[in-house]
Amino acid sequence: MRILLLALFISGCASLVNQELNPDVFYKRDIQLEINGVKFLGVAVPKRADKYEIKIKARGKIDMLTVTSCHREFVIEDPTVMPGTSRSFSFTYVPIKGIEDGRGCLLDIGAFEKKRGRHSWATIDFETETENLPAILKCNGEKWDTNPSSVSICQGKTGLIQKIRFDHRVKVSPDTEMCNVMKTEDEMTYTYVMPRGECTYYFGDKYGNFHRHTTIGYESILIREVGE
Repeated sequence: MRILLLALFISGCASLVNQELNPDVFYKRDIQLEINGVKFLGVAVPKRADKYEIKIKARGKIDMLTVTSCHREFVIEDPTVMPGTSRSFSFTYVPIKGIEDGRGCLLDIGAFEKKRGRHSWATIDFETETENLPAILKCNGEKWDTNPSSVSICQGKTGLIQKIRFDHRVKVSPDTEMCNVMKTEDEMTYTYVMPRGECTYYFGDKYGNFHRHTTIGYESILIREVGE
């Protein structure tokens, strides 16, 4: 039902913008985020906390907002936005213990605009008590050392090559067979061609340490008009 609702919402806007929107295309995540005072763009792994104060700034007016976790979803039509802008919204996210504070419970945010079709999205992953194995990423031309965090996220264009490295041998398990793209020669450095959409990989060593790596593979970038 949610997919049908969003498909109708997006297709209804397509004739009002220069770029034709396709509900089957996975678009780049580019909502501006501020989580507990730290800024991110499109994707984020905030420091672990009991609750998260999340401020978003969308690329267009927010006529409908969706927030979806592994456990729940809320949809807000015509949300009350922050003073002075129609593109910002803030809310508090408190993970439900025993469900949302576990491994791999992503938070997906969608902001949708009726008239001009300037939709935008974001994906947030969270640190948990389970992961304790840092890594070094080479993601979309940038190098990141996740230490001390053991949760990482990489967004890139579908089909581009990315890399994740550990300082000792680890095994990897993808969340689905469609995400089975990791290649390695020494079980320390893994390379992969960015798959479409969201994939999550669980790395583990013989000592019982784990790292969770999420990939966001987008197919296209939305071109939007500037302004309120």
